[in-house]
Amino acid sequence: MRVPIIEAIAERQFTCPGCGGELAWHPAQKTLVCPCCGTALPPIPQSAVAPTFVEHGLTESLRAIAGDHADAGKVAVQCGNCRAVSYFDRGTAADRCPFCGSAEVVSYDAFHDTFRPESIVPFLVAAEDARAAAVRWIRGEWLAPSKLARLARTDAVKGTYLPFWTFDAHAVAHWDIASGTRGIIETDFGDLLICGDRDADPQLFEQLEPFPAKALRPYDPRYVAGWTAVRAQRALDEATTLAHARMERELAAAAKRDRPAKEREKLRLSTVEYLRETCKQTLLPVWLLDYRYLGKSYRIAVNGATGQAAGYAPKSLLKLTLLGLAACWLYLFFQDPETALEVPLWIARRLWWAIIRPFGQ
Repeated sequence: MRVPIIEAIAERQFTCPGCGGELAWHPAQKTLVCPCCGTALPPIPQSAVAPTFVEHGLTESLRAIAGDHADAGKVAVQCGNCRAVSYFDRGTAADRCPFCGSAEVVSYDAFHDTFRPESIVPFLVAAEDARAAAVRWIRGEWLAPSKLARLARTDAVKGTYLPFWTFDAHAVAHWDIASGTRGIIETDFGDLLICGDRDADPQLFEQLEPFPAKALRPYDPRYVAGWTAVRAQRALDEATTLAHARMERELAAAAKRDRPAKEREKLRLSTVEYLRETCKQTLLPVWLLDYRYLGKSYRIAVNGATGQAAGYAPKSLLKLTLLGLAACWLYLFFQDPETALEVPLWIARRLWWAIIRPFGQ
């Protein structure tokens, strides 16, 4: 099947009034800054009243997206600077021109999506702070190899705006236990997040929450200038299924907290009703550090607004071996303390003998 290609022209870039260079959003200064001469524009004006965003009814929204094809084809983008044509991947809404390096932002109108980001949390954490957060996270994983901290300090870290679907609902769950006990639990969910990037690990990004609600702004392309922005590839119906699954996990956990320990494993949700469901789409800032260790790929993610880090790290074979030896010694100590205390002395004697042996008599 032939993959359709969408044609688009990059949006107007933000030009430096000092040197004519290209401005980019700066997390530390919280405004557009020229990386060439350092010129900074005045901060983006903010209303004194907290912004409000439209909550779309979920049932009506699901009907409206029936004809959407969020993951169909590529986007042919004509650079506004050098006029060269490049091709964005299907899920990219902003990136840099591979020919001249100019930041390219494609208007969401080019995708013809029913839903698009209506709000955004700007990057507030700079690259060096994100890298430091990744290093702290690695050091907290004490079974991780020691060299990972060096990798985090040197490997490339990429700032990306990821699309998220947010869901509000009043959920009513009926639960039962094999013994015949039944009950009901109700919970209001507000702005429950489901990442719209299919390549993203939902469990990883859940660990980055929360994103500060006070930092939420109406979508403005100035916040995206100079950064990569990903377009939602996960359709609303798929995101809704994931949102319901997450809600049910939280409902079950809440119901189990009120039951005796012996009943918790037997508690099951029988039916769940979702009332007053609404949804919307937003862009959230995430720093991504991808690295390889012993041929396998791993990722560390950092919340671009708070600096909260989470990820996956390999286990050090040396540390696992030492941990196993320590566990064996403790087992021996509880079984035969006298023999267990002899083990360190025997090891010390062997090491001493290995040190003095080269010198002979």
